[in-house]
Amino acid sequence: MPAFQTGQRVSYKPVGGRESHTSESVGVIRDVSTHDTTMTGRRVEASPGEPRYEVCPPSFPSPHVHEIQFLVDRETILD
Repeated sequence: MPAFQTGQRVSYKPVGGRESHTSESVGVIRDVSTHDTTMTGRRVEASPGEPRYEVCPPSFPSPHVHEIQFLVDRETILD
């Protein structure tokens, strides 16, 4: 089962991953895929153990696709 669900707010670092020293973005998960498919116009490999998440930041109209290691539950960060 995916760790994040559609509609959930998450934060992520679009460049370099979670441990990078780049700026953080916040977005909402629009789609979760657990099988190979096309997301945001590109082919992605996904499985139940390695899902892919389509995240749409509020200030940028184009969604992005991320692996789980790049996402953090926004509620966890706010605590």
